[in-house]
Amino acid sequence: MANISITGHIIEGPETTTIKNKTVCNFVISGREKDAEMSEHHFFKCAASGKLAETISETAQIGMELYLTGTYDTERFSDSENNPIYDNRITVDGFFNSDTTRVSA
Repeated sequence: MANISITGHIIEGPETTTIKNKTVCNFVISGREKDAEMSEHHFFKCAASGKLAETISETAQIGMELYLTGTYDTERFSDSENNPIYDNRITVDGFFNSDTTRVSA
C-alpha cells in the first residue's frame, strides 16, 4: 500500500452502490505522466466510501478533472484456471475539483 496523489479526468463512472449500509462509489480516472521525452496516459480504478462517496457521486461526472489523494493497493487473486490476476485500485481519501474546496473522508 502506497500513498498517491494524481490529477486526471474521470473517464468512467461514477457508479454508486451500498454495501453493508455504507455507500461506495467506483470510477476510473485517466492521468498523464509527462517527462522531457514522452507523455504517457495511465488509467486508475478508484473507490471511495461513506460521505466522500456520496459527494463524488453527486458532483463528479465524466470528463471532470479531479486532483485526488489516497492509497494505491494491489489485490492478487486467481481466475478459474488458477492464473494470477492483479487488480490495482486507488482508495480515495480526499479530492479537489474546480467547483469545490478539498473534500476528505
